This record gives sequence, structure tokens and C-alpha cells, in this order.
Amino acid sequence: MKTIKKIKLRYWLIGSLALGVLMLMLAIRAQFVDVPLRVSPATTYVTAPLKADGKSVDFFAALKQKYEDEAVIQSEENGFRHLVLHLSNFKDESIDFYGDYETLCAELNLETGDENSQVKFISFKDFVGEFVRGEEYNEEFFLKLADDFGFDKSGWEDDGKFEPADAERILLKRCLKPWTVEDLPMMKKWLSANEIAFEHAKTAAYKTFFFIPLQSEPLDNPTVEDSFEPGAVVLILIGQGLIIRANLRIGLGDIDGAIDDVETCRRLGLHLENMPNKGAKLAGQRLQELSTAVGINTSAQHIPSKQQLERLKNGHKLSRSNHSFDWLVFQVRLAMLECMHEGTSPQDFFWILGGTANDDKESEEKRRMLELGINWNLVARRVNERFDVLAKDIFNPPQVPGPDDWTFWETISIRHRSERFATMLIKEIDLAYVRSFHEHNCSNQLQRITLAMLIYEKDHGSLPPAFTVDANGKRLHSWRVLLLPYLGQNELYQKIRLDEPWDSAHNKKFWTHSLPIYQCPADKGTNFGDVGPNPGECHYTVIVGPDSAFRGSEGVELSEFRKDPVDTILVTEVTAGFCWMDPTKEITQSAVENGRTLIIAHTPYDLTGISSNHRGVHFGLRDGSVQQIYPTSLDPLHEKLKPILRGTSSKSAFE
Repeated sequence: MKTIKKIKLRYWLIGSLALGVLMLMLAIRAQFVDVPLRVSPATTYVTAPLKADGKSVDFFAALKQKYEDEAVIQSEENGFRHLVLHLSNFKDESIDFYGDYETLCAELNLETGDENSQVKFISFKDFVGEFVRGEEYNEEFFLKLADDFGFDKSGWEDDGKFEPADAERILLKRCLKPWTVEDLPMMKKWLSANEIAFEHAKTAAYKTFFFIPLQSEPLDNPTVEDSFEPGAVVLILIGQGLIIRANLRIGLGDIDGAIDDVETCRRLGLHLENMPNKGAKLAGQRLQELSTAVGINTSAQHIPSKQQLERLKNGHKLSRSNHSFDWLVFQVRLAMLECMHEGTSPQDFFWILGGTANDDKESEEKRRMLELGINWNLVARRVNERFDVLAKDIFNPPQVPGPDDWTFWETISIRHRSERFATMLIKEIDLAYVRSFHEHNCSNQLQRITLAMLIYEKDHGSLPPAFTVDANGKRLHSWRVLLLPYLGQNELYQKIRLDEPWDSAHNKKFWTHSLPIYQCPADKGTNFGDVGPNPGECHYTVIVGPDSAFRGSEGVELSEFRKDPVDTILVTEVTAGFCWMDPTKEITQSAVENGRTLIIAHTPYDLTGISSNHRGVHFGLRDGSVQQIYPTSLDPLHEKLKPILRGTSSKSAFE
């Protein structure tokens, strides 16, 4: 009997051990198998409508339900509907429309369109391409333009071929500066062909609404990731055309006409930024960049009036609609959850986030995690929590620490791996969208400041001094205080005692006064790593020196500068915040010329150098425009800025 019991015990132990080993193997296996996304509010966020299979969420349909109001889309006050009705471009695949025209017309409640009642906008690119192939084309004319404007000819000199694309780049570079038909006679035909199209664009831009129905490719299986606003490409081409015509009008002295074109381009850009799709928002930002790059104070023969400068400055009071950010957060959220729901790769997330830069190490790490297995429900919950935060405050959300170095636990634990993957996605979401809005806002603010300086010059006969001083030469106040009445802050200006130093007991009360116009919205605070500027911080400065536009306590007359003052720098940016009233923090000309000139985002602060939280550094120029120098063109930045400061530059550094 005892023998039988021993045998049973042995078998029980063996069985238990085998079962334990099996359970251990299953547990280990579970750490390396994807856990698919379940449909629930905490994971997929939306639970309806479902696709035909009755199991998968139709994220694209959910997006259209939230975004599209049929009554508004089909209204005669919809500016986009006006463009589709009057322009034939929206059924022309040669401009990369890639939409279904019949579906678009049906959603807008339009007939498919009679070409005889429509006009076609001729894009600059198409016009130049046709011109280069025509009999009137003169290669020597373009080569001379290239020499006059410092265009790099190595691209065609190396292989001996001058391509139409080369002619397009040269002519566009010329057209983005003031010009006349006498300068560029071939452009007369382009202007004439597009006159009616430009009028339709202006009418559309000033309509009550501007809504573009969403489409997706392919139409039979639409996805949020592949959704797009049909016509965004057309609007970019029209916006570029408006800026080209604005520069013609500046060349002719028609400043009001130029401002009309700039404002139409700006409005079209804002309309696109109000769309829920990332592609349309990027297109809108491009149009905004084009509009701020136009300088109306360029020609000594056609000087804008104070009223015209005010009009251009006041155009920046236009802002995105309140729902713009809600739609952005909703669209990106659904696109990411859709990828998790249907299977994904690191590249899918890369495109959803607008091409956010990923280094090879990060991309390889994501691929490794996906190969090992991810719990998509955990990732989705973490991502949804972040989007809930962004929905409340997309501009200054609390910062999320980056992931630590890869550890053993990420290798063996699906939970740790999924947490790490979620953290990496959240960091990229912030970088891709929060920062892109900041860059555009920073450019707009710098142009408002630049135009305010020019308006100040109209009233006082000179630019504001970099700082004011008392009888003993002690600094009292900075130019930022003097500009307050020109930036809608006259009430604050009246409270400050200008005859007392900026740090007097009375004036100290205004140190922490919130002035967003002087704050770069992308700034991370005085302590590197914080998010959002501290109250009273400032990030815009002038360059002080004997050859610059600011010479200490002396106000400089613009007439002192050369006749072609396009690149004269008035204001620029720094990453290190300082008190907006402090008159001692301006950058010196010697610091710039000695090479202390640049720090791009995510590097330690330097209080003495021009620096930026963006892709490149913004500069407000004497012509009223804002331009950027990007990292690819920065070497050596101080050598580019030196002749600009001294007024000896004959070619633009902002190309």
C-alpha cells in the first residue's frame, strides 16, 4: 500500500511540476505576444460606429461625425464651396489633388461643374514649366537672375544641364522680393491669367465659414491615418501666388493692394489650420509663414504710411477658432488608436505625428519592442490620458519625463515594455504638435513687435532706443516698455514710472505682469526642463552695437541705413527668459560677431547668444517681415549676421 501511495505521490509531483513548467512557459510566452486592443472608452476612446464586421471601430466615420456639419458645408457662406464652384483645379489630377471630385461635389451639394463657367488657377510651377519649354524662354536671362541674387548654380553647372526646376527656383526667389513687370516681363501673362482666380480666393477667404469635407484613400476602406482635406494643395499654390503678387504690388507702390494679398493668404492659412487633419494644418502653417515673410517697408520710393503699418499689424489679431485644437487632438488621437487597433509599425506612428524626427536608435528600439510584443490596451490607456491633458491645454501641458535607458525588465516584461513604448509616443506627440503651434505663434508675435517698432519710428522720427537712461547714464527702462502703447498695452504703460529705474520699489510691481506678446510660447521656463514661460519672462531682444539698428540710449533713424534695407535686423529671440522690464539683457553686437550666436532647441541656455526653441531662429527685419535661418544654413551664423548688422550686405542671408 505504501508503495502505491509513493507512486501516486511521485506521479502527482511530476504532474504538478509539468503543469507548473507549462504554466511558466505560457506566462513567459504571454510576455512576448501582442495583446490586441479591445473596444472600450478607456482604450479605443470611441466605441461606435462599427465597421461591417461588427467588431472593429470605424474611426474615420467617427471623425466625420464629430467634424462635419452638413448645413455648414453646403452653405453658400462656406468659402471652400465657393472655390470648388468657381475653380476647375479641384478636378485636375496634375496638381496632386488626389481626391474624388464627384464625391466632393456631392458632399458640398454642387453639380460636378461646367468647365465653361469655371476658371483655372495657373500655379507658378506650371506656368514656369510651360514658359521654359516655350519659344520666349531665354536661358541667359535666368542665369543673370541667378548671379544677381546669389543663387547656387552648382546643381546644374556640375552636370551641364539647366532644368526647368532650376528656372522655377530662380524665378520664385526673385518673385518673393519686390518686383515689376519691367523686371520680369514673362510674368505679365501669369498675372493676367490668374486675376479672376485671385478674386475668387479673396471672396472665399472672407466668407463666414470655411469647411472642407474629409476624404480618405482608398475610398472603399477609409482610415483616419490616410484622411485628408481635398484641396489643401490647391490652397497652398494659390497662397504662394498671392504672395508673389503682393511683392509685385510692393514694387509698384500699391501697399494697400499688397496688404490685401497678404491678409487673404493669412486668412486661407488660418482656415486650413482650423481643419481637423494634420496635413491641412501643416499647409495652413506654410501659408502663415509665407504671409509673415512679406516686407512692405522695403522701397525708399514707396514708404508705407503709419495707417498701413497698423493695418498689417492688426491682421495678427485674427486667430484660430476655439475648436481648432479640439479637432486636432481628436484627429491625432483617433489616428493613433486606429493604428493600435489594426496593427502597426513604427513608421505608421512616424507619419501620424507629421514626420517627427526619430533618430536611428529610437526607431530601432521601437521595432525591437514591437517584435517582442506590446500590450496595446496599456499603451492606449496611457496615450488617452495624455490626450485628455492636451485637450485641456495644448500649449503648456505638464512635461512627461523621457524613458530611462533600456533595462532587463523591458526585455522580459510586456508591461514594462508597453509603458516604455507609450512614454516614447507621448514625447513625440508633444514634440510634433505642441511645438508646431508654438513656432507659428512666435513668428506672428515677432512680426507684431517689428511693425510696432516701425510705427514708433513714424511717431518719434527714430526707432526706440534699446534703453533709456537718467542724467547719470544709468539705465532706466528697455525698449519693451516704450513699445507697450503700440502693442495694446497703454493702460500698463501709464502705470509705469518712466523717471524711476525699472527695479524701483514701484516698478517692481510689474515685473511679473503677464505679457504673452513678449514670450515665446515654446519656452520651457527659466529652469531648463520646465514647461511654459514664467510670468513676466521675456524671450525677445535687440542687438546693441555701433553698427546695429540699436545703439544704446540713442534712437536710430531708419534713413541712416542703406537704400536696400531688407536684411537689417530689428529684433530676434533667445531661449533664456529674463524679466521683460530688464534693460540690461540685450545681446551685444560684439557677442554676435564673435560667434556667440546660436543655440537650437533642447540645448542648455546661453544668456549672451541668439537662440531658439524652434527649428531655426526668427529675425524681425526692418522691411517689416519675419525670416528664419535654419540649422542647415547656420555655419558660420556670425559671418552671415556681421554684414547685415553693419549694413553692408548686398545679398540676403535669409534664403
